[in-house]
Amino acid sequence: QFMSGPNRKAAEIRVPVESNKEKSKKNNSELGLVKDPEEVQELSAEDQELHDKLTLFVTRLQDRDTDVANQALISLKEEIRTSTSSMTSVPKPLKFLKPHYPILKQFYEDLSDAERKRNIADLMSVLAMTMEDPKLRISLKYRLESHFDIQKWGAQYIKHLVAEIRMEVEANLEAQANE
Repeated sequence: QFMSGPNRKAAEIRVPVESNKEKSKKNNSELGLVKDPEEVQELSAEDQELHDKLTLFVTRLQDRDTDVANQALISLKEEIRTSTSSMTSVPKPLKFLKPHYPILKQFYEDLSDAERKRNIADLMSVLAMTMEDPKLRISLKYRLESHFDIQKWGAQYIKHLVAEIRMEVEANLEAQANE
């Protein structure tokens, strides 16, 4: 029953209030636009330059002119190779290429030129090492479609491939046992 008049008491209702900044952060997170705090941080001038350079290489890799695309592929590989000489953490080029990975993956799948596809498979294998679930063995899939020397990518990459090969062998043995 509602009270009216001078005996009426005010009810205290607590309503949580989110600032616009908190709402925006929450919405972006829910939409998958911000995945981790590192993506929100401002980049140094050097990192921004590297990020822009890698983005340009990704764009040029998809160019119809094979000379432009091949030069972009060489540049991308070189940036990754020089940064992965000591893999104590994920190198910046691999971090900066993460948002481009789905685009590169789709581009690779849509390619009809077999030679160009083999050339890009080498890069895709290295990217998949840090961007795919190892249980899916995507890095190994790309490696088998490539024709380049694996030693140039270093010991961590080779260890990763060995682990994926082991998983593939185990899956095959298990499938044979279940037949």
